[in-house]
Amino acid sequence: MEFRQVDVEEYKMKWKKLERRAIKTEPISLNPDIISCSRDFRKYFSHLIDIRAQSEGELVQISRETVLGGIFELDVSHSEYLLNISCLPNNTAVFQIASLKENKPRVRYLLQTLLFLFKS
Repeated sequence: MEFRQVDVEEYKMKWKKLERRAIKTEPISLNPDIISCSRDFRKYFSHLIDIRAQSEGELVQISRETVLGGIFELDVSHSEYLLNISCLPNNTAVFQIASLKENKPRVRYLLQTLLFLFKS
């Protein structure tokens, strides 16, 4: 799982194209030993961005929900996957991954893996 640098506008454009193919988890309680705040996801996934920001350097603090996004590839498929993490202040999160239709089984597997890793 290799994340690449992406700016907010590029991410939003790609997400808009693939959003209807996104698969998401139910809200889960995060393991506080691993994730105590939304910034902790950046320890595990490089190049995550705050997708509610208008520009790369801006952090959105108006809402209590933080939405992080990133684009990554897997060595085996060489396809792009878009990750969206909605973090709520009560240490819960919803993961979404969007990709091409033929990657649906892989997307489900990736979501199960994220649940296994981060669920309380």
